[in-house]
Amino acid sequence: MTKIPRPSAEYEQEPFDPTLTFVENGVTTRHIDSALAESYISEPITRFIARGIPPEEREVRDHILLAHALRSKVTKREFWWSQFFRETQRYTASREAFARLEALCAKSPEHRAAFLRMANGDVMPPGLRFELSRIVTRRDKTKSEQPRRDGSAEF
Repeated sequence: MTKIPRPSAEYEQEPFDPTLTFVENGVTTRHIDSALAESYISEPITRFIARGIPPEEREVRDHILLAHALRSKVTKREFWWSQFFRETQRYTASREAFARLEALCAKSPEHRAAFLRMANGDVMPPGLRFELSRIVTRRDKTKSEQPRRDGSAEF
């Protein structure tokens, strides 16, 4: 049984091929042209060709799947208990999974683009698309507030 998310090096074993095409509804197309594209040409719905999307996107998808599954296990009671008293195990696991997801967004421009593609697409549930957009916005905001190497701040 494969564990998700896998180590980053495993995703890199199947590199993105921008020339890879497939036929959908009688039309030859591809999912994206570039690993930095912020929207899909043809959005992957239930399946995709491994080399048809970048390894960074496959990594992000696995992290989203795990974070969403862990969040769905947290009951309303556990959520409120964790807010006012002590965090439950399920709440902690969910919070940590979303923290790893946020860190993944800041890992590279390709990871950020994968977040944006999924947030701009139609397949993900609206609430999750909104969450992905917020993650990218927070990442962009913290990156723009970091001081430059010369000591000045970028605003």
